[in-house]
Amino acid sequence: MATISDIARHANVSKTTVSRVLNGRPDVDRATAERIRQVVAELGYVPSASARALVNGRAKCVGLLIPSLDLAWVLPLVEGVADLVEAREHTLTLHTIARGQESLAAISAQVNARVIDGLIAVVPRGLETWLRGFVERGLPIALIDDQDLVPSVPRIWATDQVGGLDAGRHLVALGRMPAAAITGPLDSIGGRARLDGFRRALAEASMPFDPSLVREGDWTIASGWDGMRALLATHPELRAVFAANDLMAIGAMRAIVDSGRRVPDDIAVVGYDDIPFAAQMIPALTTIRQPLADMARAAAAAVLDALAGQPWEPGPHLFETSLVVRESCGAAATTSRLTERR
Repeated sequence: MATISDIARHANVSKTTVSRVLNGRPDVDRATAERIRQVVAELGYVPSASARALVNGRAKCVGLLIPSLDLAWVLPLVEGVADLVEAREHTLTLHTIARGQESLAAISAQVNARVIDGLIAVVPRGLETWLRGFVERGLPIALIDDQDLVPSVPRIWATDQVGGLDAGRHLVALGRMPAAAITGPLDSIGGRARLDGFRRALAEASMPFDPSLVREGDWTIASGWDGMRALLATHPELRAVFAANDLMAIGAMRAIVDSGRRVPDDIAVVGYDDIPFAAQMIPALTTIRQPLADMARAAAAAVLDALAGQPWEPGPHLFETSLVVRESCGAAATTSRLTERR
């Protein structure tokens, strides 16, 4: 890769003069500046992020921290963040917490080296102290989907309780009772809120809530399968299940089929998230849609606005969920597997 020294040698100027031109300084005569720019183009010189940060104090780079790369709902979030970050002429670096403390140490090193100017963290449970340390140092941060970890920063999430309420109301309206629930982890705000909404729907219909019809999952397909198998073993009369995310709904549907039953003829299924392939399943999955890309763009905007010197608005930024009716609940679908556009 070409260096500033290479450019200076080819243009027959000092490295200081090259640096002035690269940083837009006006104190270089026009002919010399043009010659340097021509050499830069010929050599294909690209300044490193760390070098830009040392000179300008900013690397024009935003970090996105996600739990894992193998989560189906992550892709719309990444796309939403990338859309806005790139439109604002910044770069995006993607990080996971797959290696635990080693992963966090690597991100911290990049922040310390001023390679990352701001950070968007998705479902950052357990990282409260680590994130607060960055906030205290002035790093712009926005959180997606964990509402109360760091109250001083923008926090973006969807109306989880309303989503659970809409799922429950839909199954009640279809007469698919008794209905069970496979929850997310109940130590997470989203897991509790979606179950609370489902319970509220039953209460509205004057139907008793039976705790034995609830199984706690961990957002994975396997936990949906395990939860549904356990429910069918103790409650063979079940007519429906609300799974608190689409991956667990997929596991539940597989367990229903494995038991010799049919979806939706015997048991209706409603999921949550509306991940990209929910509409392509057979039967297509009825679900609660989260506007994940819009949520991601809002988080990116909060960080980028802060970097541009605009005051950020700490506190919650809520996005509305909506019911998407397809085939897995047994109702007439309002969207088609073949024609639906996300």
